[in-house]
Amino acid sequence: MLLGNLEAWEGCMNESRGNVAIHDVLYHQITSSSDEAIKVALGLVDEADKAAQKMVAECETLLAAVRQGTEQIRAELRDKMVEFATVMRDYSEQIAAKNRAYVEAARNTTEVINSHIEAVRAAMNSVAHEGAPTAVREAALIEMSKALKQ
Repeated sequence: MLLGNLEAWEGCMNESRGNVAIHDVLYHQITSSSDEAIKVALGLVDEADKAAQKMVAECETLLAAVRQGTEQIRAELRDKMVEFATVMRDYSEQIAAKNRAYVEAARNTTEVINSHIEAVRAAMNSVAHEGAPTAVREAALIEMSKALKQ
């Protein structure tokens, strides 16, 4: 009986050793598969990080180009605004000068007309006081007409 128990015990031990061996193999496979999965995952993370860094660099390059373009547009717009203001100021000064000349010409014309009117009045008064004949009056009117045409 002891021999039977010993054989049974050895059978259990063999079965237990077989289970341990299977367990060791499975553990080794799971561990190596987990290690491999972790390596793959870390590789993917590294690739994703590199891609993100490249994308950030490209975005920074684009942003710098946009900033430079915006500054260039602002500078050109500022120059054009200064140019426009200068043109408008010059135009305004020209218009003001023409207006001053027109006003001055109108004053001069008015003064000339007033002096002619005074000359005609004086001529008419002198003729009227002297009792000048009609021919003299007509001559004064002709002179007055000539003076007004000037």
